[in-house]
Amino acid sequence: MYSITESLYKLANELGVQFHFNQKVEAIEVAHKKATGLKIEGRRIEFDRIVCNMDVFHAYQQLLPQQKHPNRILKQPNSTSALIFYWRIQKTFPELDLHNILFSNDYQKEFQALDDGAIDDDATVYINITSKYHTPDAPERCENWFTMINLPYNQGQQWEALI
Repeated sequence: MYSITESLYKLANELGVQFHFNQKVEAIEVAHKKATGLKIEGRRIEFDRIVCNMDVFHAYQQLLPQQKHPNRILKQPNSTSALIFYWRIQKTFPELDLHNILFSNDYQKEFQALDDGAIDDDATVYINITSKYHTPDAPERCENWFTMINLPYNQGQQWEALI
């Protein structure tokens, strides 16, 4: 998974994309219905193109408050989120493969819990082990686990207690 990010970053640099890390974006500047720049820590920087990977609801609320909001999109139900762990497992599991899904015994109950803002005690778990395909991704006799569990939409839950 991380190699995808690295590859995109490398390609973007080769294409001349400029990255600004560890700087708070305060607003997306718009002129004539087109994003033209960013307000970053009090200064304006112009760009040819702007990509925002923030949740669309929060992007309009926080970065585009003066723009007409796409009400049809913003009134849609909120989607679930995910809890992700990156683990180095100091053992190998021959019974597991590159992609593994450990399904809940009651999928409907799990998603009802998510709709109610909770995590079911029998959650579905997805495990991606890239070292099954590309052995250098983990030390010898170890595996690298990308582990994901469905979470409800953030409504201010006590996440530490839930996790």
